[in-house]
Amino acid sequence: MKRGFVTIATGEDHYYLMARNLLRSYRLNCKDPMPFAIIADRDNDYTREFDDVVIIDNPSKTWMDKLRLLDSCPYDENLFLDADCLVYRDINFLWELFRDADDFSCFGKALP
Repeated sequence: MKRGFVTIATGEDHYYLMARNLLRSYRLNCKDPMPFAIIADRDNDYTREFDDVVIIDNPSKTWMDKLRLLDSCPYDENLFLDADCLVYRDINFLWELFRDADDFSCFGKALP
């Protein structure tokens, strides 16, 4: 069973820049980085750093594209992170946290 992290970027380049920053922060702070995919509306310089790129057809280029995640995720088990996040420590423990989760689960915390 293949596991990996996923983010999404569609539309303007600044969303792609944030996604790449997320990817780099993950790889910098995780001891054993797992595959990391991006769901996007096009290939570009930012998407080339990801392990997997899934191009979606007819994106809305809004938050509505997130609703297509369940049909677009490339791995058997996927953990989605918003592109505007940064990783400051190893987050691979999340796989254990969601080990007994059903098909879909959410977790989050707003920081000031």
